[in-house]
Amino acid sequence: MLLAAAGGAIGLVFAVWGIDMLRSFGPESLPRLSDVRINFYVLAFTAALAALTGIVFGLVPAWQASQPDLISTLKSAGQSSAAAPSHHRLRNALVIAQVALGLVLLAGAGLLLRSFWNILAINPGFDSTGVLTAGVSLSFTDYPNNDPPRRQAFYQEALERLSALPGVESVGAISHLPLGNRTMQLKFSVDGEPRAAAHNEALADFRVVTPTLFETLRIPLKAGRVFTEHDTAQSPLVYLVNESFARTYLRGRDPLRERLRVNESLPLGDIIGVIGDLKHRGLEADATPAFYVSYRQRSTFPIMNFAIRTSIDPGSLSETVRRELQTIDRNQVVFNVRPLRQFLSDAVAQRRFSMLLLALFAGIAVSLAASGVYGVMTYLVTLKTRELGIRMALGAGAGDVFMIVLRRGLVLASVGVCVGLILALALSQVMTSLLYGVSVTDPATFAAVAGLMLGAALLACYVPARRATKVDPLVALRYE
Repeated sequence: MLLAAAGGAIGLVFAVWGIDMLRSFGPESLPRLSDVRINFYVLAFTAALAALTGIVFGLVPAWQASQPDLISTLKSAGQSSAAAPSHHRLRNALVIAQVALGLVLLAGAGLLLRSFWNILAINPGFDSTGVLTAGVSLSFTDYPNNDPPRRQAFYQEALERLSALPGVESVGAISHLPLGNRTMQLKFSVDGEPRAAAHNEALADFRVVTPTLFETLRIPLKAGRVFTEHDTAQSPLVYLVNESFARTYLRGRDPLRERLRVNESLPLGDIIGVIGDLKHRGLEADATPAFYVSYRQRSTFPIMNFAIRTSIDPGSLSETVRRELQTIDRNQVVFNVRPLRQFLSDAVAQRRFSMLLLALFAGIAVSLAASGVYGVMTYLVTLKTRELGIRMALGAGAGDVFMIVLRRGLVLASVGVCVGLILALALSQVMTSLLYGVSVTDPATFAAVAGLMLGAALLACYVPARRATKVDPLVALRYE
């Protein structure tokens, strides 16, 4: 009970530190993360669990000690090595269980880590390096829907002001920022095709952009051309589509020969180019069909997100960009002034948080397993001191004694790893929805975690094995 109480007190200190770390690394999208604190009921539950652990694991050896076999005890006086086999089996079983459970957590953390790296390797369709974003929301009162030129004038002045800032290379804008968790879908029809039934109408994401956006975000052009300053309200309506749109709705046809009608309220527009897909709904989600229109032709959208590519640290321009946009009209809302890379970071925040938590728990479990192996091997060396002394007196070398202890520890660890692999394979099925680009039975991951666990066990055995080689045969023979 004393050991359990001491361990619980130390655990409480680590819990306080852990909550601070939780707030630091947790994603902003996690609800009420700032409210997480030591809860009385949870504390009472864990304290009771610590006390119960002390009672249960204290009762077993207490019960064994209260019912000794007096004759065997007197016969084995001075011979620690004659401890009851049942005691050894119980200790070994506990070590095997620690190793097995540690490997289960380690396997889960390994699979999440593989998934995380696979997601980071996904191409979002744009280059976020050195790009600062700034959103502007125009009020309907000051910039009504029936006055598109007024909105266009605001966006044009914003582009000119931001382009003139020191260190700025190019500036573009888009109505729905990639990975911004916002999008808009409109109905459309391809010219010459029969109109789809109402319940099966074609839908695609609709985005308003400036002609400079594609250069700023380095979005690849796959065919045709992008918008220019000559695509205005007085010129014929034109559209850009992404590869998913061409693949889904124009398969087997030349997109540059097709025309679109949007919402039946706009005139037909020619498709002038095909661009690469952008990830809008998340890195893991497939890109959806989308078409784009220039703000000079349809500048009715009240929200635009400016992308500013700089040759300096984008974060250093945040206040300057905010000030320039509010100088045009300080009554309008400016939001999301931050580097575009943060959107990429936010897109993987939940996965990163889950991976870090599971990795932390796995690390603790591996440490416990290694300490269990160390404790059993140390106790074994103590019990076997007399036996080891006799072996060395009869000619056994230090290497032989070292391998005896090391082999015993590795056997226990190997059994625990085998049991853990079976459990991990069974339990990993519940992680299917959390994985990306990796199988729940990924051989490389399971081989790596098994090797890591065996390596930890090997290190835990090293000190007791080295201690065994230092046994003096004369002292050992007089032991106890």
